[in-house]
Amino acid sequence: MFSQAQTLSVRHAPAIICGIPASGKSTYGRWLEREKNVLFIDVEEEDALESAGIDELGDALFADTAQAPSFVNALRRSKRQVVLAWGFPTSCLPCIAALKDAGVDTWWFDGDRASARQSFIDRADMSVDLFDSQLADIEAHWPDIIQIFGARMIQVVGPGQAYLPPKQIYMQMFC
Repeated sequence: MFSQAQTLSVRHAPAIICGIPASGKSTYGRWLEREKNVLFIDVEEEDALESAGIDELGDALFADTAQAPSFVNALRRSKRQVVLAWGFPTSCLPCIAALKDAGVDTWWFDGDRASARQSFIDRADMSVDLFDSQLADIEAHWPDIIQIFGARMIQVVGPGQAYLPPKQIYMQMFC
């Protein structure tokens, strides 16, 4: 009998999780990998695409969005469900749109911006100016983000740094 994790790769297209900084994209992706046997690729981690064997396709995609179908086909060849996480600069919105058009399920993690900012500060691994800059960029391009992600927005960060549990996120994405 197949486990839920094994059937997930058969039933679902590749997915990408984007969203506001400190919304838990990577944390959720690591949970998926650990609990659901998903191949999780954090695009922001150095050599993540190389480790997955798709770095050349990723480079091509970032240079020319017409390469999205080849990139997505490579993801589909995986024996497991593939989920990418990317807190991209908004200048890369055309890349996300191309991935969506090529069949990738696009998801946006959002929520209480003040709580996400405090979580970012608590991590103490980057300047809070980076958070503020990226959030301002997101706000400036919000209509474009809504157009790409539509109803696939999940409120994962609540007031007081309360994060939606991974199982609840999973239910919204895959069930």
